[in-house]
Amino acid sequence: MTEHRRTSPSGVRIAAWVAVAVVISAVLFAPVLTSGYCAVAPASGESYCGSASRSILGIDTSLWLWGAATLGLGALAWWLARRPRRDR
Repeated sequence: MTEHRRTSPSGVRIAAWVAVAVVISAVLFAPVLTSGYCAVAPASGESYCGSASRSILGIDTSLWLWGAATLGLGALAWWLARRPRRDR
């Protein structure tokens, strides 16, 4: 029976996993498109304005969502990359 050795991951492998996670987070959640609108009403005090931010893919997003997604995906990638691999 063959015994599998576990090897510790290299720093380059961990950095690559985290970099890929950050790029995925940027594509999905970075607010790059911003639009605004104003609805003017004839009566005083009934007018309002709003704005929305969207990612490259058109997903409604914000800086907070992007930051949280980047931290979450980066931590997940770091954890996945830190797991020892089995040599075959």
